[in-house]
Amino acid sequence: MQAHAARTLIELALAQEHDSGSYARTLANRLAELQPDQGIHPTRTQQILRFVFQYVRHTADILDSLHHAAECAGLTDLASPMIRVLDDLMVLGGGLCTDERCLEEILDESFVIHRLIEEINQLCLDQDLAPLLTLDMTSANLVIRTLIGGTYAEELELIAHDAALGLLQQTQLLRQQPEWYRAWRQCSSHLGGAADFGRPFFPPAVSAVDWDTLQ
Repeated sequence: MQAHAARTLIELALAQEHDSGSYARTLANRLAELQPDQGIHPTRTQQILRFVFQYVRHTADILDSLHHAAECAGLTDLASPMIRVLDDLMVLGGGLCTDERCLEEILDESFVIHRLIEEINQLCLDQDLAPLLTLDMTSANLVIRTLIGGTYAEELELIAHDAALGLLQQTQLLRQQPEWYRAWRQCSSHLGGAADFGRPFFPPAVSAVDWDTLQ
């Protein structure tokens, strides 16, 4: 099980960021590029940085919930392809050593994981099936997509889309086993609003930011 490794990886990257402030500087520059005619108040940068911290930590929460739901439902074998792909996206990443990873890399990988879940759910809906993972990360993902930047974000989304298509061919969870949904609901309850489809994960710390001006 790599869920613990993913959480450790994330916390190490966040600790590194606390010490170096490297991504905070990158973020300030990115916001300046998005709004060149407006001064970016340091408080706003810190609000968005806190949101980024919450977003990457949420990735570890999702991985933990998937592991626990599969075990509780007795569907570990069926869920393992999806869990393995999500775990590997975070733990293996770009193939760097754990202590060499930085928050910007972790954010990219977290974005792919969250977008992959969106893609899986959309493909389920396209087949008139219920979403496999009842998470609504749309608003949060749009914010992160803006921060990452157009062309590279599109490349990451393509990775997520291709991975989702591959997973749908491997997993039988799409047969909508009731035991899976019961276990997922129970094990994902700590994810907050995002655990209920239609209630987006969007922390109050940044909810007042006019993201439309950053598009």
